[in-house]
Amino acid sequence: MPFEIDFLPVDNGEVPGDAVVLRYGSSAQQKIIVYDAGTETTGDALVKHIRQFFNINHIDHLVSSHPDPHNTPGLINLLQQMDVGTLWMHRPWLYDSVIRDYFELGICAQPGLAETLEFKFRLNYELEQLAHEKQVPIKEPFRGQWIGNFHVLSPAKDWYVHELIDQLSLPVASPNHLTRFLRCLRRTAKRAVAWVAEHWDHEYLPESGQTSAENESSVVLYGNLEDYHYGLLLTGHAGVEALHRAADYLEQLNMSAEKRIQFIQMPHYGALEHVSTPLLNRLLGTPLAHEPEQKHKVAFISSAKSGRYPHASVVNALLRRGVKVVSTEGKTKRHQKNAVIPTNWQVSPVLTFSERVEKTEL
Repeated sequence: MPFEIDFLPVDNGEVPGDAVVLRYGSSAQQKIIVYDAGTETTGDALVKHIRQFFNINHIDHLVSSHPDPHNTPGLINLLQQMDVGTLWMHRPWLYDSVIRDYFELGICAQPGLAETLEFKFRLNYELEQLAHEKQVPIKEPFRGQWIGNFHVLSPAKDWYVHELIDQLSLPVASPNHLTRFLRCLRRTAKRAVAWVAEHWDHEYLPESGQTSAENESSVVLYGNLEDYHYGLLLTGHAGVEALHRAADYLEQLNMSAEKRIQFIQMPHYGALEHVSTPLLNRLLGTPLAHEPEQKHKVAFISSAKSGRYPHASVVNALLRRGVKVVSTEGKTKRHQKNAVIPTNWQVSPVLTFSERVEKTEL
């Protein structure tokens, strides 16, 4: 089964964000999945990209991985301009009375909560309303469902409804958010001076990484393509807990992530706090004794033209496991198997091992 997966830069690579489009199958029966779409500008670029390179005006599945102002506006543009089969998105207002009342009735009693809900969910709520107007069916992506040839590994509905939603509606001033804010300040203060040497046989990935409930709610997708011998994992901004849960579910299905996954989208632009050594061991295998000449697995990382992503320790950890690492760095990057590609596309440069990395305390 031929396929290709394209990563487009967000706002021409000026800001971080995700915009991923995947097509698979023969040209006569190809299926198109869009997994996040960046900002409005990026959404327009995706429309042009799909029409120009795929010669089609139809998207089978439009997926919002999680509520994020850098990933959702483009989905609205795609829904406005193209024919969409199904919209996949979480709708926390269906399960939380505070969130539901705010959006349906415009009321919010808790100080600071209104601003929080506006910031987190307004765009996704508008996306839902637009889908209703265009009569596009909406489905919520929970573990066990299928989006085309892709299996939803996380989040499980029980985890989302009974644990994550309670954290989604926390005001920005809550202790939960304050802790993450202080942690960010701590990292920033140390960034200019804290550097450490890294060696092939010693991995520096702190085990204390945490991320927000919004990120942990990311839709993690696994697809078996290329005659069912090529596994792809899309992770959005999932954190360590969500990805361990995803690996758990694969094991329940009698599948080994290490043996199955050949392509992985690294979560949250290759951020340090979204991976750990035990997690990468489960997903991609344990570190090798030395760097192999041939790398059979591939990792793509969405990144802006400049900035602190991806973290060099994350890249090093992938290289130790024999993974070829590609960072978008503000450019469109493509990975494919047996797909027809334009002759002017060039092979993307890969990232190399860094012997000096920034030390970050999480």
